[in-house]
Amino acid sequence: ITDFDLPLLLNNLKQAHQPQAIDKQTRLDLHIDDKIPHRVAADQLKLSQVLHNLVSNAVKFTEAGKVNISVELQKQENETLWLKFDIEDTGIGISEDKIEHIFEKFTQAESS
Repeated sequence: ITDFDLPLLLNNLKQAHQPQAIDKQTRLDLHIDDKIPHRVAADQLKLSQVLHNLVSNAVKFTEAGKVNISVELQKQENETLWLKFDIEDTGIGISEDKIEHIFEKFTQAESS
């Protein structure tokens, strides 16, 4: 856990995916709740990895549409924050029979 600038992380995330979104004629929007402090303490690397994966897939599977990245403060107790991250898109979506598997741990078929 490290102390980092959350809006900076999210703006960098948006900028990283903006070129592909432009190529696909997809609008990429970012909304950060004003009640969230700029500096937060969390696992920055894991948070960044998860968000990059979700935004990458959202942009990849959205043609001439829209991808929204948002984070909202759900609750605060002293120094502890509960944040809700949403990545929403107008892309093709995930079929119902695959939804239950999207968060299963990845394993390789062979070690080579």
